[in-house]
Amino acid sequence: MSKPKSAVVLAVILAVVTGLAASATPADPIRIAYIDPLSGPFAATGESGLNQFRYAVEAINKAGVVPGRPLEIVPFDNKVSPQESLI
Repeated sequence: MSKPKSAVVLAVILAVVTGLAASATPADPIRIAYIDPLSGPFAATGESGLNQFRYAVEAINKAGVVPGRPLEIVPFDNKVSPQESLI
């Protein structure tokens, strides 16, 4: 295929993909689990880490790093127990 034809084909493909992406419905957020002690004697450490992750996700969402799919942190309290972490 000659260079002008391949450039036209590439332009058409990009236009179609862009059109499909623009017409797509918003998808569910990408959920990231945060498992740490959120109760008991180490709750302050867990809450601090959770706040740091929430701040980072807020900055990522504001910058639009993942177009059309916002990130979301889902906290889980493991109660300083490996068994609770597995559950």
